[in-house]
Amino acid sequence: MTRIIESSDAHNFLDYRCGASPSPAFPPGGQVAVDSVLYFRTSGTTGDVNVVPFSEAQVAAQADRHREYAGERLLRLASIEHNNSKRHRLYCVWQGGTNVFKPRGKFDLVQFVLQHRVSCLDISSMHASDLTALNKVGKLSGLKIRTGGSAVPYAVRRAIQEKVTTNLYVRYAATECGAISMAGPGDHDEAGAVGIPLDGVELQIVNDQGSRLPLGERGEIRIRAEGVASTYLNSPSDTSKRFRDGWFYPGDLGHIHAGGQLVLDGRTDDMIILNGLNIFPAEIERVLETHPDVDCVAALGLPSQVHGQIPVAAVILKAGVSVTTVELRCFARASLGLRAPRRIIVLDSFPRNSQGKVLKRELLKLFQ
Repeated sequence: MTRIIESSDAHNFLDYRCGASPSPAFPPGGQVAVDSVLYFRTSGTTGDVNVVPFSEAQVAAQADRHREYAGERLLRLASIEHNNSKRHRLYCVWQGGTNVFKPRGKFDLVQFVLQHRVSCLDISSMHASDLTALNKVGKLSGLKIRTGGSAVPYAVRRAIQEKVTTNLYVRYAATECGAISMAGPGDHDEAGAVGIPLDGVELQIVNDQGSRLPLGERGEIRIRAEGVASTYLNSPSDTSKRFRDGWFYPGDLGHIHAGGQLVLDGRTDDMIILNGLNIFPAEIERVLETHPDVDCVAALGLPSQVHGQIPVAAVILKAGVSVTTVELRCFARASLGLRAPRRIIVLDSFPRNSQGKVLKRELLKLFQ
C-alpha cells in the first residue's frame, strides 16, 4: 500500500513510502499489470527532443537493477519534473525505500540531511562541484552521494571524497534504459571511469560495421537489458537509428579499460574530425581539467571548409586565477599534440539544460 505522509515539523517536507516494512512493496520479478504507459523526454542536448514510452513492466525491470534503494532515505535536489527525478523516485518506491522531498526555496542542505536522516543524496554533476563549498559539509561523512547526467571530472570526485564523503557513486545512464553502469568509491580515477555494467546489462563497444572491438579500443557503445525502450513516439527515423537488431545505441563513444570499467569518450554527434583525424572531445576535456586553474571544460569541433573541423574548447576558471588562454593551449598541446584545441575561450558559465547538461550547439555559437 503506497501512502504519502506529511511531516509535522516541515510544511513542505514529504515522506513517500511504500508499506511499513523494508521489503519491496512489489516483489522484484513478480507479475506487473501493464495497464498504463509512462512517458519520458530525452535531453535534446545534441538534437531534437524525443518522447520515450515505457510500460510499467519496463520501469519495474529498470528498478530491479537498484536493489540498494531498499531501506534507503533518498533525497534528490532536482525537480520532480526532470526524467531522472521521476525515474529514481519510482525505483525507490518499488524497492520499498523512502523518498525525502526538499522544501521550497532556500534551505540549509547539511542541516536538512541530518534532520531528516537522509541516507542517500542524488545530485546532478552541476550540483556536485558546488557541494564541497557548503558550510559544515564535513558532517555528511556517512552519507552516500550519487551523481551522473554528464561527465564528472576526477578533480570534482576527489574533492567530494576528501571534503564530504568517501561514499561517492557516479553513474552512466540514458533516458531510454535507465542506469547502465556505476563507479563506486574504489573506482574513481583520472580516466573518469563510470564503472562496470550493472547486473543484467550487456554492453559492447563496436565499430561502424557493428563488429565488437577489443579491450581498450574506442568505439560506439551499444547495450541490451530488460526494461530498455524499443521506440520513440512518432519518430521512426530516430527509432531506426537508435534501436537496431535488439540493441540500443545511446549515441555515446567509449572504451573499456583496466578492470573492465567503462570510460566515456563523448557523443557520436560530437566527434571532431580534423583532416581525417578522429579526436574525442573527452580527450581534450580530461587533459584541461587537470590544469590547477581550470574548473570546467567543454570541447567541440568548429566547422571548417578546409580542415573539416577544428578542435576548440571553452573553460570556466577557478575563482581568483589569471591563467591565459595561450598558457592553456600550450598545456594541452604538451599532452595532446595535434589533438590539442586550436582556440580556447574563457566563460563565466556554460549554456545548460534544466538537468545541468552542457548544450554544445549553443556553446558552438560563441566561437563563430
